[in-house]
Amino acid sequence: MFSIKPLELLYTLPCSFEEKYIPFYVLLSYNREKNHLGIARSVAQNVKTKQMLQLYNFVNEQTKDIIDDSTQYKQLLKIQNFIADEFKFANDTSYFKKFDTWDPKIGDDAKSETIRDVNRYDIYVAILMKLGLTYFTAYVSDNRTGEINNEYFAPMYNSDYLFAVILKNNSVQYIYPKKAQFGYYLNEYPFYFENTNARLVFLDDYNSYKFPINESLRQIMIPGSTAKDNTRKSNVLVSINTDSLTASFDARINLSGQYSTLTRGLYQYNYQDETINKLYNKKIWEVNNQVQLMSNESKVTNKEFPFNTTVNAHYKANNLIKKIGDTISVNLENWFMHVIYSDLDTNNRQMNFYPDFLGKDSYVYYIQFDKNVHLLNSFDLVEIKNDFGELIINAEQVSTDAIKITSFFSTTSKMLVADKIKNVKDIYDKILELNNSQLKCIIE
Repeated sequence: MFSIKPLELLYTLPCSFEEKYIPFYVLLSYNREKNHLGIARSVAQNVKTKQMLQLYNFVNEQTKDIIDDSTQYKQLLKIQNFIADEFKFANDTSYFKKFDTWDPKIGDDAKSETIRDVNRYDIYVAILMKLGLTYFTAYVSDNRTGEINNEYFAPMYNSDYLFAVILKNNSVQYIYPKKAQFGYYLNEYPFYFENTNARLVFLDDYNSYKFPINESLRQIMIPGSTAKDNTRKSNVLVSINTDSLTASFDARINLSGQYSTLTRGLYQYNYQDETINKLYNKKIWEVNNQVQLMSNESKVTNKEFPFNTTVNAHYKANNLIKKIGDTISVNLENWFMHVIYSDLDTNNRQMNFYPDFLGKDSYVYYIQFDKNVHLLNSFDLVEIKNDFGELIINAEQVSTDAIKITSFFSTTSKMLVADKIKNVKDIYDKILELNNSQLKCIIE
């Protein structure tokens, strides 16, 4: 009998002479869990070092005014959302390059309201233990690339994992530790962790010499969102001066669900997730490199799911309008940044198509001229509804000096089989056509 497993992976079961191989997944999680064990023991034993006392003080200060919280949800929500909003982030580049070798100090970090890359998980372990909450580390795979099981424990996106925290009523809450100046709120995570299986690992699963290594697949499904949760509504008033050929934009964007998770950090801190479609990382005013941003303000109106956020922006442009005689043309390029794949290949496609998530995305541009105008190029009304989604594009003259252009795009199918890929292309082609078009009108 032959085996490709090395003898170094054999271990003897406690209180027996039986030998077994260490499960493969243990190799990828053991060191992480071992790093947490010392912190957990210190908190459990109420160790009163300088670092631990500062950590305890942070937790006590955050929770001292919370009452009527039998499940401890309010405490967990307050701390996680405070970290997301207020903590600074230190990327520790010099530490990882070994230019500096200082030890991580979670107490100092809590006092200075800082999350460090080198110990971003450790500080959460201490906080959860101080709150007296049971937690599991939830090892989760990027659902675009694979699924975790006993034999396949990767790929984990950027080696990240979640905390699955058990409240006093046995409900599960998820924490994705902060990894940039932008942070996720409690129960918030990107679409590529939604509806995917996570392996739950308890702190003692691999750390007790008295028991065999836990080989059971303790698994949970990470909750997902629905189309009604994931919305982006962009309403823009465009004021056009037909003499100076300038345009002034006042935009209001309402974000909800995944549109908030993926894009509010862009407006708050210029945070970009480089693994997702680059169109998520385009701000509404980035139609070209000559647009002048005058003001930008964002406000999170709900820090619980679906994380409603409002963005207000004022910007100007002087290179979008051309005038020949009495004819005005307005360049609409990059005004409608629906997330699509412009290089979608439909020839002899073998693979099914998976959109990022279900949702609704709309743009309404109310274009106000300083003189009476008449719309020249009649935009054909677009109404597409198929197995992939829905697209409605309409342009209309709403008054003697105003034109409104509307684009509504809805994704309604989680998956489209390969032979129906034309449904996707039909919608994407119309969005591309709109996003490279010109508005033409004549001054009356």
